[in-house]
Formats: sequence, C-alpha cells, structure tokens
Amino acid sequence: MSGVNVSSDVHGHKGPAVDVGSIERELAQLWRMPTVVGLRETDIVPTRTSVLNLVVHSANATIGKRTATIINELAANHPSRVISFTATSDPHAFDDDIDAHVSTHCHTASGERFAECYEKIEIKSPPDSLDELPSLIIALAIPDLPTFIWWPGQPPLDDQRFRRVALVANRLIIDSLDFKNCSENVIRSAALCREVSEHCAISDLNWARLSPWRSMMSQFFDKPECNWALRYITDLKLEYGRANGGRQNAAQPMLFVGWIASRLGWDRQQTIAIGQPRGACATRDGSGRAISIVMSERTVPAHFNGYLLGATLTASDGTRQGTFEIARVGDDLTTIKMTATLDGNVIVEHAMRSEPANLSQLLLRELENTMAEPIFHDALCDAEQYAAIIDFRRDS
Repeated sequence: MSGVNVSSDVHGHKGPAVDVGSIERELAQLWRMPTVVGLRETDIVPTRTSVLNLVVHSANATIGKRTATIINELAANHPSRVISFTATSDPHAFDDDIDAHVSTHCHTASGERFAECYEKIEIKSPPDSLDELPSLIIALAIPDLPTFIWWPGQPPLDDQRFRRVALVANRLIIDSLDFKNCSENVIRSAALCREVSEHCAISDLNWARLSPWRSMMSQFFDKPECNWALRYITDLKLEYGRANGGRQNAAQPMLFVGWIASRLGWDRQQTIAIGQPRGACATRDGSGRAISIVMSERTVPAHFNGYLLGATLTASDGTRQGTFEIARVGDDLTTIKMTATLDGNVIVEHAMRSEPANLSQLLLRELENTMAEPIFHDALCDAEQYAAIIDFRRDS
C-alpha cells in the first residue's frame, strides 16, 4: 500500500481561543495542493470521504504518538475526520498563534484506482481543557456524521465537566484496563453510563476483551445435560493477573461477574462483603440461594496485568455436581482451555489459541455502530455493586 500525506500548520489569532475558521480554510487548501492533485496524474483519484468523526484525547505526548499509529491503521477501514487533542504542561497552550496542525493522508492499494483519504486536525491543549473541549468538538466535527470520542488512559470520571464532553459524542470509548483506582472508577463509569445513556453510548475496551470468555462460558450451557446448573450455582472463582510492581486492576473479573449476575438475575441488593479471603463476597440468586464469589490475583508478565486468567463456576442441586472452568494455560498464557465436569466425569474439554487483541482490533469493532449495548450496561451496573463491596486492600 502506498500513501501521500500533506500537512500544514494553522496560524490563527494569538489569544485564548482556537481559530476554527482558519482550520477549515487550511484543510480546504490542502486538497488543492499539487501533491494531492498529483495522484490524478497516475490515474489514482483521491476521495475525500469521511464516514465518521473520531476525536482522540491524549494525556501526554507519549500517548499521543501511540494513538497516531493506531489512527493510521483505523483509517484504512473507516475514513474519517480525526480531531486529536494532546495535553501539554503549558496552561496557556490555547494562547499560541499556532492553533493546529492539519493534514490529509491518502492510501491506495496496488492496482486500486481510488485512494481513500482521511483528514487530521492536531491541537495541543492545556492540561485542563474540559471546559473548552465540547465547543471545539462541535465546531470542528463534520455535521451529520456520527462522532466517536476515544479517551485512552485514565479519563477524568470524577470531574462533572467530563459529562459535557461525553454528551457531544454518539459514543465515548474508554478502557478500564487503564484505571488507576479500579474499584472507584468502575463505580464512576457506571454512574456516567446512567447519566448520559439517552444521548451517548459508553464503550469499555475491556468489555470487548472479554468477548471470547463470555462466548465460551455460554457454550457450556448450550448442552442440555448442563443447563440445570445455571439454577444451582454455589461458587464463582475468578483469577486475574498482576505483574510484579504492576497496578492492581480487577476490572475484567468485575465485569465478568457483573455479566453473569445480570444474565442470571442474581440479587445485587443481597450482595455482602465477607472478611476473608481478600477479594471475596457473597450474593444470592433469584431464588435466594447463596453464592460465594472470590476474585484472586496471580503473578503474570507485564502485558497480562489486569487480564482475566481463570473463571470457574461450581453448581450443585443436592444430587448432581457440576464444575465449569475456563483458564489461560501454557507458559505464554496464549491458550485458553475450557473444561466441564459433571459428577466427576469430564464431558467437555477444549483448547483454543487466544492472544490478547490489539488496540486497533478492539477499536475497529467499536466504530461499527453508535448504538448502546444493553448487556454491557447491565453488566457494568452489577459490576458497580461488586466494586463497592469487595475489599482488595492492596489497591494502588
């Protein structure tokens, strides 16, 4: 695949504002530049086609460089107008007479006549720009196209102004794997989801990472001989990774138990903390039967920090006993094994290769639609309950 990129700085009026008009004029000028027109001389036609607005906020230059690479990968599937904000340490960043850096990026595969292009507007913002972001996004986004906001890193979920940012988007994409204080921020993300749900869908990339786990757990109970167990669950044990020196993050097991609890109708109002072991609680199903839940850590390499490593459901109706287990196995943890045992007899045993999905893959799926996902919303609301109750005691 070959590409043509042209770019320019936008100089506006010096002062505490971004000259949106100058940015639009400079973008239009880029399309008239000889470099882009030169594509036509090779019978390749550049197409200024955008299917969405993608707003990206990076908390620092390091995150900004990483997101720039991912944006370039996404553009091949979703031509868009990208509006990129990168926070700096300068509180007067909006006072500079250079308002933005604008560019067009055109890519064409071998033998193709049309080159799909996307536009990128890069703006350096002050460390605190939550007041200005909503109006800037509205002014710079292409009207009548869906707007997605991707906020890598720790979003300011504790700041009420962040609600205004979310409300200018059709979908806000966050990643609970980046949460610094996991329990608190799971609770805050659930609150945000409720507050903005009528206008903005919330996505969590960690929820997408759990997709194969949810699918495999469901497959156990597609078998008629296993279906009874869903009504008689007694224990749920979840194991997740924590690297040496890594931040404690139990968002994946919280979301997973939230998913199971919401699907099976467990009574969140009867969920109580129990003193030992750490990371444990008890709840009841819809019929009042007690269920023990334990979330525990295991030391892993840094790239598996916060990842779900094992999920085991145990069920008993007094006469039958069932165990349903999914676990990451092997030295590199890239194999997932699922095993079902009824009364001591293995009836399901299957293994599959499952490496962690990269960010580009996860984001591509999130950009497919703007609709809210009710199952995620229900799972997050239940996960909020466990985040508020379970005591990890070593959160950092």
